[in-house]
This record gives sequence, C-alpha cells and structure tokens, in this order.
Amino acid sequence: MSRSSKALAGRWLLTAVTIGIPLAVVPVAAASAAPPTLPPGFVTLTDDLGRISVSVPGTWTDIDTAPAADDAGGARPFIAAAPNIDSFVNTFDTPGVRYIAFGYAPDPQTLVTEYGLEAGCVSIAVQPYTDGTFTGVVQVGTECGSGLATWNMVVASPADLSFTAVVQVQTASPADQQALDVVLASFNVASGTAPSATPLPGPATVPVAPLPTGAAPLPTTPVTGAPLPTLAPAQVPVTAGVPGQTAPAGQTLTITDDTNRLTVQVPAAWAQTDTAPSANGNAFIVASPNLASYNSLDDALSLSVPALIFMGGSFMADTASAITFVSGLGDGCTPTEVTPYDDGVFVGHVQVFTNCGGTQTLKTIIVANPPSQSMTVTLIIQLQSIDDPALETILASFDVVG
Repeated sequence: MSRSSKALAGRWLLTAVTIGIPLAVVPVAAASAAPPTLPPGFVTLTDDLGRISVSVPGTWTDIDTAPAADDAGGARPFIAAAPNIDSFVNTFDTPGVRYIAFGYAPDPQTLVTEYGLEAGCVSIAVQPYTDGTFTGVVQVGTECGSGLATWNMVVASPADLSFTAVVQVQTASPADQQALDVVLASFNVASGTAPSATPLPGPATVPVAPLPTGAAPLPTTPVTGAPLPTLAPAQVPVTAGVPGQTAPAGQTLTITDDTNRLTVQVPAAWAQTDTAPSANGNAFIVASPNLASYNSLDDALSLSVPALIFMGGSFMADTASAITFVSGLGDGCTPTEVTPYDDGVFVGHVQVFTNCGGTQTLKTIIVANPPSQSMTVTLIIQLQSIDDPALETILASFDVVG
C-alpha cells in the first residue's frame, strides 16, 4: 500500500479529513476505531491539549507534552520524548523525537529552511515525503555526529490541509531503527479535533557537530522516489453532465452528508456509506459497494472495488496548488497532468491516476469551487474501468446544498 511505511498505524490514525483525503486508506470510523498493537516496550504519548499523538519506546522517559506558546501567548500542541531531551536536542548522542503542530504551511521547504539541520552530518538532503496520510518533505541527515546517528525532520500536512506537522526524530545508532520506524508510523492527530492553526515557536535548537568521516550511511525514513513522469491526460470524461441533474430513478442512490452541505448520486450498489463530518467538522461522504475492502491494508483488495470520497473544506482560490498537494496520494499509480476542470457550475482542476497497483484501476481527483465560493470541494473517485458509467453519474450530480 502507499502507506507501507506506516502500516503499524492502521486506519485509526486518519481522523482529520476535509478537502482532501488519502486514497483507499480511509477509515469508516477513524476516531473511534481501536489503536493498533504496538511492538512490545512502546507507549503512545498525547499532548496535553489532546490534539496530537506519537508512539515511542518506553525507555524514552524524559517526556514533555505541555503546550508550546506562540508569539501571541496562545497554546499549540507539542510533544518531545527521549532518554534525555537536553542531550537529544543538543547532541547526536541520544535518540528522541519532537513533534509540533501548527497552522498549514503551503510551502514545507520554508519550515525546513527555518528549523532544519544545517551541519553535523556527512549528508543532509531534502526529499519528497508521502506516507498516504501526510505529504510534504523530509530532511534526511546521515552519518551524523560520530557517524552512527541519523536525523529525519518531516514537514508535512494531512490531505485536509488543516495543519502542518514538524516531526524531528533522531537515531543515535542502528539499535534505534525500530524507534524511528514506529515514530514515523504513528505521528498523527490524536482524536476528533485537528490541531490549532498556530505558528511554530522560535527556531528549534538542532544538533551541530563537526562533520565525521568514514562511516557508512544508515537506513533512513522511507521517502518517495524520483518524481513520476508526466504523461498525457487520460481520456476520462471530466465534464460529463451538470451538477444538479438527476440520474434515472432506481439506478442510483442519492447521498447527503450529515451536515447537510454536500449531496451526490452514486450507483445503487454503492450502498455502504459514511456521511459523518470529518474531524474538524467539515462535510464528508464516502461510498462504495464494500467499504471494508476499500479500507483494506491489502492493496490488491483495496483497489478491487469502486469508491467515492467527497468532501468540503474552506474556500481555496488556488485549486491547482491544492490538487498538486494531494496528488501524492496517488502513489502506486501513473499520474497524468493536472488540467483545468469546468463543468459549467464547478470550476477548478482535475488529475487522473491510471494503472494503480499495476491494475486497470484509476483514480480521479477533482478540487473545485462552486459559484458561491462558499467552500472548496474535493472528489476522489476510484474505478476499475475507464468506461464505468459511475463516473458520469457522480460528475453529473455532485453539488453543494443551498
């Protein structure tokens, strides 16, 4: 699956979903599902505001979960844990993690520049990062300190763009590799409320040490590979129908979300639905003939069923940037170009992903605005055939209410 590096976390982590959402890894009831079983000796920490969480070794007993203060004196979610936090922050001799949540940052590189590592490792590089839930960049440092340490700083946002996570995690030796894996598998929101949209505190103190030599690089956080090639757009009808039209009676199911802000028609066979609002109260609809299969950790099973995710979030004029951000959620597929979308009512952008998982399954992501500009909607449509009439049904009917 696209979230193979976070398989430990499972579906329960995906709680903050609004204008975009991970493809084929959407929980039916993320906020209430049981947490995954951690490896022996690991514990889960939640910040004092109850907003973010991460799992760490039980031996990391120096823990700080008190909120950090922003410039205005407000509180922001914060977690730090290590055997010794001071040593973790100021040297490469101690493993540890620091996790801060703050307002959405559209350009994660700016946070890397401000808070990232500048020296102390033989190699320091910034690479794309996506794990199926968070998308952004990761700064990877290898052969740090004496040559045995690694540094990873993830700066990434969930698909709903509700906040940006900065996760600084350091290993002191190869013995800490499992700790790194579990941290990256578990950092996320903690419950049904997304983190406060607040800025980071002042620049973080990061370890700076003379550049060592002679040690082999250690394994680091799984990251995405080279950018996928840009291909000609797939021949998918993205302007079929006009929102508000009605499909033939008896052949479709009309769904309205629980906040009564979104409505859409899907094939009648797509009777398994979830219409509860997202973690931060935004309109949300998911529908499929089999949600259990769609939510499966098994790629082959997840890609074997059609499904729709339809969400509303805060208005965003730049839908091209928004769709580029969530396009990382099409891992394992062949992407086409981002192109304008205009169906006569909704205007925005669309991107199609084909050959998902080496199959005929394709995913269509649309980010668009209604004439009222009351919100921005995101549709993620998964189908097993380019000729599936469900696409036309959905595109002809999705709409905002009122």
